[in-house]
Amino acid sequence: MVARSELEPRITVLNEPRDVARFAFVIHPLSVQYLFNHPQLKYLRFLPKRPIERLMANLRPLYLSRITGVRSPATGKEVEGYLIGLGATPRELMRRKPGFTYRRLIVASRMAQQLGAQIMGLGAFTKVVGDAGITVAYKSDIAITSGNSLTVAATLEAAKQAAIKMGVADLTKGRGVVIGATGSIGAVCSRLIAQAIGDVVLVAPRPEKLIPLKKAIEEETPGARVTIATTPAPTCSTPTWW
Repeated sequence: MVARSELEPRITVLNEPRDVARFAFVIHPLSVQYLFNHPQLKYLRFLPKRPIERLMANLRPLYLSRITGVRSPATGKEVEGYLIGLGATPRELMRRKPGFTYRRLIVASRMAQQLGAQIMGLGAFTKVVGDAGITVAYKSDIAITSGNSLTVAATLEAAKQAAIKMGVADLTKGRGVVIGATGSIGAVCSRLIAQAIGDVVLVAPRPEKLIPLKKAIEEETPGARVTIATTPAPTCSTPTWW
């Protein structure tokens, strides 16, 4: 009967897959008080707070919530996200060795990968500890970002709009000053400002980092005038400008 019916196999999709881009973002409580907002932890508020803070820092990363209903205005593609939380407060993250945070972020990246995320962002102090996510990215199978690229773009755009509102006619002329120039965000801003304006002052407290940054900018942007200083003060008893 099967042979006479000339039946052939076919594939039926019950749940049509959606073309959705997925991401994950890691957060953590800013203080021990935030821990008590969780329904399962609210009764711990009656216990001594410092031991609770230390105990919660050792927890494995937790899945917190799902973000839906986001659509890119540029591409029209649907986006979903997942929030993954660490139990450590900033005080616990900073007082422990970077490896403590690395291990938990690597576990979080594997959780994100299982949820279908292609990229994971490090929020709050998780990007401050250690090497800003480089080690975590090396150990993870998905992309890791600290959000610094977005911060750089927002900073430069804000500076541009401020200059326009102040009546600056030509944004390619003048002098730019970057406070904290040797930081991960400040260094990129310094390099881009040097390319756009050609005259930039870099201010940071450590000359051993300022000098290599100055040389790198001068190699990337020949003709740029780069001045470095360890203090933003215009005059002081000790020369600090080079």
